[in-house]
Amino acid sequence: MDSILAAAIGGAVGGVLGAVLGRLASRAFPEKARSVVRAAITVGAIAAGWEITAAVLATPSLTTAGPAEIERQIFADPRAAGLARAWQRAEPASFEDFVQGLSREARAGAPRDQLVASARARMMAAATPRLAHLGDADTLEIVALARAEYSELARTHPEVCRPMFRGEPFGDDLSSHLSAATIQRELSLMERAFSADMSVHQTVLAGPELDAAIADLIADVRTVLPASDIALLAPDADIRGMEARYCEVVAVVQERIAALPPARAAALMRGLRAASQGPA
Repeated sequence: MDSILAAAIGGAVGGVLGAVLGRLASRAFPEKARSVVRAAITVGAIAAGWEITAAVLATPSLTTAGPAEIERQIFADPRAAGLARAWQRAEPASFEDFVQGLSREARAGAPRDQLVASARARMMAAATPRLAHLGDADTLEIVALARAEYSELARTHPEVCRPMFRGEPFGDDLSSHLSAATIQRELSLMERAFSADMSVHQTVLAGPELDAAIADLIADVRTVLPASDIALLAPDADIRGMEARYCEVVAVVQERIAALPPARAAALMRGLRAASQGPA
């Protein structure tokens, strides 16, 4: 562990996208999935990563470090410094809350898991609304990154895929289960999210057009996956012994989104995100 921002990011994209894709589950399993969608809406913003939390957590003086020292350590990390600077510029209040809250909880003796969960919640609460303002290329990078994460986790830590996809807290520090390249891509994407122009309104599918795109996507997924695989995504499915396959199925769903024409895929993802914030 060598960076608090580095530990708070790993898996962030997979968690956020999983929460959004809960909308697809509600269409594929309409009689069962409403509670899952509501759970995704409630906790999706905090089902994020870890890579903002490790140099600080690994520092013996953390329990006595004040906010200024914690901030110094964050900006001293070469991987996370760009993200930290972008966050501080774009959301100075939430960045200050992040630093102050981490210092306060650490000095109060909070265990590591609690510190990481708080750090990820604060970071993603600030970052997630900004994702809607990313351009098409970066929106598709969210999908590509999530696919990479689920594919890697199928081999390294498959038990975490289901809670990630359902928008539930997934608990683990995933930095040791994801490749360094994937985590660096996440750090770069989050930096761009904090640098996004919030005045720019991107194309978003909504209403009947969104409904048609969701139906088309589900039909397409059903042409490439057998019913037994798709059934793994049902909210009440028993996936014991099939955890790795669950990860792979989720990756295929994201692959099919990425196979759409880029502008339509990006507009669909924004539409799914917007719809996930409304009634199921």
